Amino acid sequence: MKRRYKALLPMAAGQAPGQADDASSSQELKRRRSGVAVACNACRRKKTRCDGVRPTCSACRGVAVRCTYRDDYTLTADAQKILVEVMRLLNELPEPEAVRMLRYLKSETDAAVILSTLRGGITAIHQPSELRYAVATMDNSFHTLQLGSQHPALTTMRGQAFSSSPPPRRLLWDHDPTESQAPLCDARLLQLDISHWTNVPIANDAAARAISMYLETDHPLLGFFDPDLFVSDLVNQKRDYCSPLLVNSLLYWACQMYSAVDPGIDAHAAALCAEAETAWRAERGSDSLLNLAAALFLGLGYLGQGRDHAVLAYTSHATKMAMRLGLFGVDEQSRAQPSMDKISTEAASAYQYTAWGAFNWVSLLSLFYRQPGLLAPRSPPNLPIPGMRNVDTASPATSPRHPRMARPESATEAELRSRYMGGVFPYLCQFWSIMYEASLAFDDSQSALTSHGLLVFAEHKFRQLLAWSSTLPSHLQRADQNPHYVQVLHIWFHTAVLCLFKPCIQEFGVARLRSLTRSISSPDIVYAASIAQLKELVVQFRLHFASSTYTVLWHTALIYLTNELLVNPKDEDFFFYFLLCVYGYERLRRSWRVTASISRALLSMALRKGGITSSTARRILKDLRADNFRKKYGEIRATFMADLDMAESDPSNATVERQAEDFEHNAMLRDYTNILDEEEA
Repeated sequence: MKRRYKALLPMAAGQAPGQADDASSSQELKRRRSGVAVACNACRRKKTRCDGVRPTCSACRGVAVRCTYRDDYTLTADAQKILVEVMRLLNELPEPEAVRMLRYLKSETDAAVILSTLRGGITAIHQPSELRYAVATMDNSFHTLQLGSQHPALTTMRGQAFSSSPPPRRLLWDHDPTESQAPLCDARLLQLDISHWTNVPIANDAAARAISMYLETDHPLLGFFDPDLFVSDLVNQKRDYCSPLLVNSLLYWACQMYSAVDPGIDAHAAALCAEAETAWRAERGSDSLLNLAAALFLGLGYLGQGRDHAVLAYTSHATKMAMRLGLFGVDEQSRAQPSMDKISTEAASAYQYTAWGAFNWVSLLSLFYRQPGLLAPRSPPNLPIPGMRNVDTASPATSPRHPRMARPESATEAELRSRYMGGVFPYLCQFWSIMYEASLAFDDSQSALTSHGLLVFAEHKFRQLLAWSSTLPSHLQRADQNPHYVQVLHIWFHTAVLCLFKPCIQEFGVARLRSLTRSISSPDIVYAASIAQLKELVVQFRLHFASSTYTVLWHTALIYLTNELLVNPKDEDFFFYFLLCVYGYERLRRSWRVTASISRALLSMALRKGGITSSTARRILKDLRADNFRKKYGEIRATFMADLDMAESDPSNATVERQAEDFEHNAMLRDYTNILDEEEA
């Protein structure tokens, strides 16, 4: 059978022999050169193909997004060394002195003068300095995007904050317990006899101070129990709202936190954990509010130590116990639900705190940590939110499933509760009653939403968040006189916005949010606004709040911000914010061992994505290891996500522990091959 060859065209007139081959070869080369060295920022974020045309690539042409390219400028090796040294010296200073030093040096442009001043310490400053008044509302970026017509209350607040220039005054600092012997948050703790609750030989004063630090710092955000009832039974040795299992579990967490003040107290943490585990094995078969709260604290304690499998086990036990008790995840008609009208006011308050505290925490773990194997809540509690009174309890719109319609208690009622709670917990309950569905919606195994449905869902949740934020009272707005938990509230808000819109941006690229005004009609715009807010929040929290060194509840901002920084590692401000995040974990390591693995994972990711050189990464890692608070409890396990982009396609390799393990591998690839450079391009 004869072969049928393609007919050859005649040579063009005036073409010399051999030119045809050159032309075809040239066309082949052109086809092979379809890649570009640098994609525009929008295409890099969406992971879509970019033709690299400037000033506007083909993908961005005709859409309402500015086409920008990353700055090819990068810091020199000497500049990186200086910046690392400056960050190291600043981290060695106490928080107030670090801020005074920054104020003193803010107009200095000579690197040699900056280094010499920092090396000379705070004594080199001979003039007093004051911090100017600084106020930033939750939705600064969103106000800039003209949200005023929809949320006039927020616009008014912004106008009051920035329309006039108030006189300089000292910043009201978050209390730093390392500077002086801090007073106890509740005077009743002076009567504590801790030997009644535990066999661990911890002093009464040390136990009281650890519990006090927890109640002031983390309990306003967690709320696993009614604090007034707990402290009352703790000091009066009653067991209605307190138990040995709960006390040992709480102290396991609280002693790790208090080790930032007194490193010696951390020696009791392991013994408290062992006693709590013994009590848990004896009582785990009995469902109760006290056992549920204890399981949550054990999971928290293991999270801080980097014992990840135990975190999953205890959190799963707590979730299932809460469902059996009818606290959340059950139908409204379920017989398991507690009947509030048949129990005392104190018992009802205990139920409400534990139900909402457990629901909030499990929802946070499911959404922010993306912890594999964790059972996410499928419905919020059917109980009233503690600290809230529904406007009309007969209306279905004001049921616990729609708690944002409730109003806060009056000042008189709120004063009866523990003052250190600050009124933030009810608004957190509202927040998580909005956001709990997000982890279910974005889980392919549990969600029936189509691709378009995800965008509609994200837009709906974002509108709910905006409506919720407009109800926040002034004491929960971002301002220097407000406590640390206000900053954490805003960190969680903007992290939630990133969680909502990141899948939509990856799926659709440029999309339209049809129910919002044109100025915020694109997920890209809202996403960029929340990234800008997270940058500001991290800087403010590191500089203004001593609790940034001993509470780990804010660290999700560091992971999420680092992931966004690594999208464009050549941006001029990348290295500053990256070091701010990494050294944020260095400060936390005094209390929380797992942060050592997280900081190593972030350095590994930066190596793989071209953010830093291997020599810089090793220099930073060496500096991070040189602290006197490193603990040795064996292998660090952390299976929650570090690389949030990789988590979508390869979750097993996106975890903190896997990224940390790959540090040396990525450093060697950066040293000896161009593989990572090719992947980056």
